[in-house]
Amino acid sequence: MSFDQDSPMGLPTCRYCGSSLGDPNIPLCFSCGRPRADALGGPEPQAAPETGSTSSAPSPTHPPATPAGGRRRRSVAVVVGAAALVVAVIASAGMWVAFQPKPATPATPAENWIRLENLWMPKREHDRQVVTDATVDFAAQLAGYKAFRDDTLGWMNDLAAVKSWDVAGASQDPSNPDTFTSTQLVGQLIQAGNDEVAVLDKVAAAKTPDDVLAIAAQVVGAERSFTTRYDIARSQIAGSAQPGQGTPGAPEVTPAVPPAATPAESVPSPRSV
Repeated sequence: MSFDQDSPMGLPTCRYCGSSLGDPNIPLCFSCGRPRADALGGPEPQAAPETGSTSSAPSPTHPPATPAGGRRRRSVAVVVGAAALVVAVIASAGMWVAFQPKPATPATPAENWIRLENLWMPKREHDRQVVTDATVDFAAQLAGYKAFRDDTLGWMNDLAAVKSWDVAGASQDPSNPDTFTSTQLVGQLIQAGNDEVAVLDKVAAAKTPDDVLAIAAQVVGAERSFTTRYDIARSQIAGSAQPGQGTPGAPEVTPAVPPAATPAESVPSPRSV
């Protein structure tokens, strides 16, 4: 703030135009119209740039105001951008969900039974036939027995891997202690199958045809027990086997006869039922 020596009573002067500000109750400079407070305080005004100057720096005391329309445009742009981002995120999430693999419907006990039956029964029948046909080749007959054993074991392992065989809505008859749930019936079948595998292990360890003949009755008995348990479990879970579907059958216990043997020396062939 400056004082004009020529102004009456040394009144303060406007720092912009140098005129006396006069009565302190008047808020403006009469000469330049600037606010009294602005004219009295703050840094000295900057000199105006020379003609032709390219400087466009704003006055430090009067920064250029941002037009209200510009602020509105920026606000609208921010809102629109945020909305577009939200839409994109939702769309991508929807696409992710749409392309996720849908969980497979669990197979029913009947479907599991038929699947495993179709997998193992043909293999078992094929290897049973190998044993039956190898009447003069003991090594081939033993190979067939081992394959038949492995088929039986694989089937039982797959049956055991299914968590539950119980049919929806079915339950054990409380008035009949001899009835069993489907899972219990399959458990009995698995036990019978594993018992037969143990007998077939003995066959696989045989050194001569007589060794096989010595345990022929065990093979037939184990297969009869297995077949009985199979029929009961299948009937409750998937219905009785239709004609042509086949049922398990043990290899025909016919120890291979050396080529030099006579027909009279051959051993009768006990068969499973």
